[in-house]
Order: sequence, then C-alpha cells, then structure tokens
Amino acid sequence: MTPVELSDLALELARRGEANGSAATAVERLVAESSGRRELLEEARSILVLRIRRRSGDFEATGALSLVLRALSEVGHERQPFTAGPTGARLIAPLQRLNPLRRRPARV
Repeated sequence: MTPVELSDLALELARRGEANGSAATAVERLVAESSGRRELLEEARSILVLRIRRRSGDFEATGALSLVLRALSEVGHERQPFTAGPTGARLIAPLQRLNPLRRRPARV
C-alpha cells in the first residue's frame, strides 16, 4: 500500500468512524494495512498535514490525521543507535562566536 492510499483509507475510516464511533478498529486497520511500517504511516501523516495546511477547515483530514497519529503511537519507535552530534572544534567554535568574551579552551 502506498502512503497516498493509506491517507485515503484514513480519510474513509474517519468519515465512517464518526457515524459509529469505532476509532480503535480504524487504528487497528491502519496498522494492519501499513504492515506495521512506521515510514508509511509517517508519509501518510505528511500528506494529511499538507492537506490541512491548504484548507484549515478540513475536518475530515483532521479526523484522519488523528487516526494516523494514534496508529503511529501503536507502532512505536524503532531503536536507533545514538550518534553524538558535532564534537571538538566543530562544537566549540559556534559557541565562541555567541560569547566572544569566553576564553578558548586549551588545545590538547
């Protein structure tokens, strides 16, 4: 399933969900249709956010976004290895520009 199809499914589930109040089953279906792949759900979320930005009063897209966000919380996060940001001179140089009175650290 593509992200566009997933966002369309979320829109349809949001439309139907308002009638019978079955948000939990809609979330389960979104997770199943995405095969638990977080990247598909994130792309569907981006599509819905763009739609809401174009038309701020789009309540169907807002309901669909709510379902996709709940599905994302069901899927959870994948653990990524921690990578430290810039170190050494690349980290210190911007800080020194912010506070020029600060002494420079001794070079080792």
